[in-house]
Amino acid sequence: MKKILLGILVVVSMGSSAFGANLMLNGTNVDKLGLLGLEKKLDKLDSGEVGLWYLYHANYSKWKQVHEDEFELDDAKQTAYKAMLKEIKESKNLLKKQFEIRLNIKFKKFNFKKGGFPIEAFSKNSYLYYEGEKLIDILFIDFDNVVEKDNFLPMKKSDAKAFIKAHKNRYGDVDRRLLGRYTIEFKKIDSNDRKIFGHYCSTIDKSGYESKICSKAKAHILKFEIVDKNGDILHAYTYK
Repeated sequence: MKKILLGILVVVSMGSSAFGANLMLNGTNVDKLGLLGLEKKLDKLDSGEVGLWYLYHANYSKWKQVHEDEFELDDAKQTAYKAMLKEIKESKNLLKKQFEIRLNIKFKKFNFKKGGFPIEAFSKNSYLYYEGEKLIDILFIDFDNVVEKDNFLPMKKSDAKAFIKAHKNRYGDVDRRLLGRYTIEFKKIDSNDRKIFGHYCSTIDKSGYESKICSKAKAHILKFEIVDKNGDILHAYTYK
């Protein structure tokens, strides 16, 4: 079973104004990415059920207006299904974009032999999850290229002594918190299944139209930056 990184998950990127062209992984984008997972399952689902599900979650006010009239509801379901297909098509552009996520990480005790601080961050068995806004309950994300040996902040001994001092309060406590800034891109979005990483999820065919669904994403890390509390980049790793 995969280890989840719930404890170190923090706010995603602040958008293009703060960090270049990277996008933020907000609820709206989570919904769009999650829909790409649903696309692979559409041929096994009833279009009317899917249209009703999308209508209920994407345009609840419309559903509330027509749900008592079976003829108006049937028309609204068909219209909603077409709108969903259009959104799925447009959402595929997100697979060509770069996103930024930021995690709270920690530096451990100085390794005198290797000359640096081991970092408590991603492992190969780690995954994250994000909540959508309207459609997606949870988008699970794991990564295809975690390099655990890069969970390390190289530093000269003399610089490390000053670094520890800068992170120490007047009582001698060392604040070992740092920020891990990851630039990522999504490789694929898998269809929503009943069980993802040990978590049971709702599906349209089993749970009905009122339940949000889950999807699973495979992402690739392009850059890992270790950032100090003052915003300085202490070290960076880049990947192809």
